[in-house]
Order: sequence, then C-alpha cells, then structure tokens
Amino acid sequence: MKRVLAAVAFLFLLLSCSGGHQTGPLYLGVLLPLGDENNPGWENTLDWVKKSINDGGGVAGRQLEYIVYDTAGGQSTKELTRLISEKQVLAVIGPDTSAAAFAAAPKLIKAKIPFFTIASSVKLFKAFRGSGYVWRTVESDVAQVQTMLLLAKKQEIARVSLLVNDNEYGETFFDWFGFFATELGIDIGAVVKARMKETDCSSYCEEAAADSPELLFVVPSTAKEGVCIARYMRTNHPEIKLFFSDTGVAPYYISELGELAENQEGVTYTHDPRSGFAVAYRALYGVEPPALSANVYDSVMILAYALELSGGNGGEDLSDAIKKVVDGRGEKTGWDSFEIRRTLNLLRRGESPDISGATGGLEFDHNDYTDPLATTYAHWRIESGEYITTEYLSQGEDSPFNRFEDVDAAFETYASLAKEQKFEDPGSAPPVKDRTGIWAVVMSVSKGWENYRHQADALAQYDLLKRNGIPDDRIILIMADDLAENSENPEKGTVRNEPGGDNLYKSPQIDYYSQDIGIQDFLNILSGVETAFTPTVLKSGDTDDVYVFIVGHGGSSGVCLKDCWDFLSPNDFQATIGDMAAAGRFRRMLVVVEACHGGVMGKGLSVPGVVLFSGANPYENSLATNYDKKLDSWISNEFAFAYYSAIRNGKYPNLKDIYHQAYLGVPGSHASIYNAGNFGDFEDVSIKEFVSY
Repeated sequence: MKRVLAAVAFLFLLLSCSGGHQTGPLYLGVLLPLGDENNPGWENTLDWVKKSINDGGGVAGRQLEYIVYDTAGGQSTKELTRLISEKQVLAVIGPDTSAAAFAAAPKLIKAKIPFFTIASSVKLFKAFRGSGYVWRTVESDVAQVQTMLLLAKKQEIARVSLLVNDNEYGETFFDWFGFFATELGIDIGAVVKARMKETDCSSYCEEAAADSPELLFVVPSTAKEGVCIARYMRTNHPEIKLFFSDTGVAPYYISELGELAENQEGVTYTHDPRSGFAVAYRALYGVEPPALSANVYDSVMILAYALELSGGNGGEDLSDAIKKVVDGRGEKTGWDSFEIRRTLNLLRRGESPDISGATGGLEFDHNDYTDPLATTYAHWRIESGEYITTEYLSQGEDSPFNRFEDVDAAFETYASLAKEQKFEDPGSAPPVKDRTGIWAVVMSVSKGWENYRHQADALAQYDLLKRNGIPDDRIILIMADDLAENSENPEKGTVRNEPGGDNLYKSPQIDYYSQDIGIQDFLNILSGVETAFTPTVLKSGDTDDVYVFIVGHGGSSGVCLKDCWDFLSPNDFQATIGDMAAAGRFRRMLVVVEACHGGVMGKGLSVPGVVLFSGANPYENSLATNYDKKLDSWISNEFAFAYYSAIRNGKYPNLKDIYHQAYLGVPGSHASIYNAGNFGDFEDVSIKEFVSY
C-alpha cells in the first residue's frame, strides 16, 4: 500500500512540474514599468482583462494569473532573467521599450516563450518576423512616422525638423523621416539625433531650431526627456510648434510643465473609437483610458484564446495556437467580457472565430505574423491640463504609400512611382573612345562587428568583379578586415551578405585598411597620385572605364572616414573627379554610394561622362537588411543588396533599367541618379561596362 501511495505521490509531483497538470492557474509574465512617471496606468487594464477572462470560465478550465515584474528604473534585463527561470510562465506581456524588447527577443525565443510587446521599433519585425514567438498589437513606428507627417501636410506645414533620441526607439523615426517627407513634398530642416538628457537639453534643442522650422517633431524615450525639451523650446523658441510622438503622452508632462504644456500636441496609439473601449473604461475607472492600454488588453486576450486552443500548454503548442487564433475567419467576435466568454466557448467547440479587440480588427501580417496590419492613432492636444483627442487616424493596407497589394508589413513601404526620376531626355556627353580596360575602387569606410553589413556589401562587389574577370591589379580594395576572424564570428573565415549565402571572404587582396585612409589619401588613390601612404593608385586612361563603390556611414556633410572623425565632402570628391576628367583619366565613370544621405555626394555634380547612383537622397537614411540570427547582426544594406542581386547572376541591364529595379526594390529610401544630363543615354550603356572585364 505504501508503494502504491508513493507511486501516486510521485505521479502527482511529476505532473505538477511538467506542465501536464490540469489544476492551478496558468501564468503570464508581465514585464512593464508600473512604478514610475512613464507608467500610464496599465495595472487597471491588466486586472480588467484578466477578470473578463476568468469570469468567462478561465482558460482550458483554469484561472489566468500574472507573475508581475516591475521594470521601472530600467531593470528589464535583470527581471527577464528572473522571469525565464519561472517554469510556470507560459508567455510574457512586455517589455515596453524597443531596446529592452530587442534584447529580450533572442532569450525568449530560445526559451520558447511567446511574448507580446508594445515596443514599436521596425527592427523587431525585420529581425524576428516569422519566429512565432515575437508578437505585438501595434504596427512598427514606420506607420507612426507616416501618420505624423501626414498630419503636418494636412496642416499645410511647409518646413519640418526632427529631434530624436539616439536609441532603438528613435532609430525608426530617424530612418524614415526623410523618406516620408520627400514623398509628401515637405521641406526638411534639421534632422538631429542626440543622446538625450533629462536635465540639460539646450544644445540639441538649439541645433534642432537652427533651420527655423515651422514644426519640430520631438521623439524622446522618457517623459523626463520630453519635459526638458518642451520647457526649453516653449521658453526660448515659442514660435516653433512642437509635435510629439507617442512618448509625449504621460501625466508627468502636465504636472511638471503646467501652463507650458498647453496646446502641446502629437500622436499616440489608441483604441478603435468604434469599439466602445473608452466608454467602458471611463465607466469602470472614472478616467480616460491611458495610452496603449487597449493594446495591452488585446495582447492578454489573444494569449488567453491561444492557451485555450493549446490546452494550457506553452512552447511550440502555444506559438502555433496564436497563429490559429489570429487566422480565424469564422463568426466575428468582440473584446468585452461577454464577447470573451462567447469566443472561448466557440474555441472550445472547435470553431475558428474572427476575433477583434479594443484596438479594432486583429488581422496580422499574412506571411510572417508578428505585426498587425492596421493601427489606430489618436491626434491629441493638451487643453486645460488634460489630454484631448482631436481626431482618430488609421494606418495599414489602405496607406497611400503601400503600392503593392501583397505588401503586409509597414516597413515594406516603397517609394511612389510619382517620385521616380524620368530620363526622357538622354542628355549630352562627349564622344567616347572604344573601351580597352576597367579600373575599380571598392571601399567600406567603417569597421567593427556592429557595421558588419558595410564590409559584407563591399566584399560582395569585390567578389562580383573578380568572378567577372577583373584582376586584382585593376581593383583597389579598402576595408577594415576585422570580420572573418572576429571573436563574435561563430564561422571563422566567413563573411556573408545574406543568411545561408555564399562565403564572400575568398582570400581578398586588400590594398588599404579603412582605418588608415584619410580624405586626401582617398582622393590621391582616385586621381592617381602615388605617395608613401598611397603606393597603389588608379592608373586609368581615357579608354578605361572607372567604377567606384563606396559603402559606410554618411550624413549631410558627406561620407564618414576614420570612424567619422573625417568626412569626405561632396565638394572635394567632385573636384577630384573634375580633375580626373581634365587629365583624361577615364572614358566613363560610375560611382555607387551606399550610405545615409548618400545623395549629397552627387548633388551638384556636373562632370561630363560621370554618373553617381545613391541608395538614398540627401535627406534620407539608407536602411539595413538581412538580419542573421546566428551572427546577431544585419549583414547587408537594402540598396546595396538590391543592386547586387540585380547583377550578380550574369544579368546586365542598362543603367536606366537597373535604376528602375533598385528604385522599386528598396523600401524606405529613394534610390537616386545624379548628373544624368551629362552622361548620355542611360539605355545605351550597360552596367556590364563597369563590372566585367
């Protein structure tokens, strides 16, 4: 009898510890700031949705409970470690910041714990889409940037500037601001990215005000940063209208700024105004629903439905169940306690209801999940010490910038056909002699693992030239060469520009290390001036084509050299090209620039026989692509990869066609051509002239 009782006791213990038990609560982890000025009041929302679920019979016959980890004070990494060690946690709500969510994603994916975050950086989607474990009920901030600029256009604002925090959250705004402003025809003033402080913000505020914009978009990460900016700008530059991102919504602004907060405006994520969520929230708590509360509500609700389908199991079972829940297209259901009970009953009967939430219809990206296809924003203003919503706006598949019907994700927003350059007039160029040879300079100007993509793109070009028969003595390769044997590289001796792609590091003959090359050194290399520091230079003549490929960081001053201690300016670069033309040092020249604001290098170029092709115009950033989870790095750039893909398989379109392909194939920037009028007919010149012997 004792053995039987012992066996029963052991079986009970095994079931209790293995997740196969049928009693006791099902636990969700909560990683949100609940104890500082950035907390808008999510405790009420969490309690409300949990009660609605449990009053409806719970999930899989069990009650839903939270294990709460307050991340106030920036402790999310520490709290996440504690949460993962909690074997009972099946899924997570949070973190709320983009940096914390990006750091958390690999850990939670490895632990097979799905999480719903309200962080909105586009990098979360691009890096972790399709994993089945990273979810959110907000679109990326690409949609928010678009909404903000659409509102500026609606208000007939002619000139705008941007002040953004230099972190994960601010990066999306910084990257996409120039793109949407260009699309909308709004003049761009200063674009300032700063390490924001909570006390002294005068220096970067003055920089943002320098170009006298009518409106300044402000993108802080915390309420304290935003209060500092609002106080300084309202006191010193009251003529400039301030417009905040969603981080501009917090009671702290009103309590700290007082009268200075009046008429401050911006946008934030909000509930669907048709859902009745706000009315119900006010009836329960006597105040307006805080920002993102509807998104938090829907996150818990979706997880509850998925846990019902998975039978209370986590891991892969729960990940698959979330997909089934959001894919349901049966009977339509709502979000309140009655509708939650009805939805759970439908799921128990094996049906697949078409769910909607407090944020509206919960339709997700059809290919990779992770992100919803539409988000509702509130355009708000502070009046008489209160946040007032002046209008609601929605983004998603109906956006005027999503040109392709099969585009699901906001970050896959492409330039409009209306902004594409036309080359109906072939222009003029001096007659050229028959080509006898080709010379090339391939330069990656950055170093370090965090800049992996730049050297990978340079190696892709070098490898292409070599495969096309151009010998090393006609290619000058400049790069840091610190990737192949880097301590962070799990595949020693290997560099790729797409996950699972070919190894591009095939004993490259490196002529110069980028960290040693200054501005004059590079100009000497181009113009053929041999010095003690530049013994290897272009020795091209008037029957040679010259191909220059530059990849790295850039800005309004030009292309960075030596970790941005120096900038290769457009004036110096164009003057050197002019000298080369005068000295008969090329037949034709093609310059390709993959860098943020790369168009500045071509703006004003007027040398006959030269064309410059950039991945971004003078006001835009060039974006990364091809995130490799094994390397924890972005390993190519959008334009460089699209351009390389168009020519790597022996396809050699003419320059007009290759521009058209790149323009249509690069999201987030406007691929641009400069000096076309002095080059001749693009349709008569094949890219093969510059990349093949």
